[in-house]
Amino acid sequence: MRTICPLQRLVFGDILGEDKLTNALHYQIKNLSSICLINNGDKTFQKIQLPLEAQVAPIMNFTVTDIDDDQKPEVIVIGNLYPTEVETIRYDGSIGTILKFDNNQFEVVKNSESGLIIHGDSKDSDIIKINDQKVLLVTNNDAPLSIYKIN
Repeated sequence: MRTICPLQRLVFGDILGEDKLTNALHYQIKNLSSICLINNGDKTFQKIQLPLEAQVAPIMNFTVTDIDDDQKPEVIVIGNLYPTEVETIRYDGSIGTILKFDNNQFEVVKNSESGLIIHGDSKDSDIIKINDQKVLLVTNNDAPLSIYKIN
């Protein structure tokens, strides 16, 4: 079989040039986990890794609200990523996660306890009030708006 442009056989150095590649700015990633950074107020930050339940898919949005009226805000985490490259499966493992933050650590509220189950390519969320009732709105790519009543 003949190819019109044999780029598939080239490596990055062939395309860019070894001299430019050697002198280029290089970045390294040492942590691919989703984290929370807390500003300590003294130009330093505290890094807290999110629980595994929040690591199953790319996080697209955090909504912070007091769900259980304990005067401490919870974090609603939503995500998923359906449109990926042809050779990559879609990231669809998240059904939403609620995190409580106390004593500098996150605790997961089980979905079976919270009732939160969000299916879809979720991208954004917000809390609104309808007749004095808190409601979570979740937008999903190529799907209707999801609405969840917060008790």
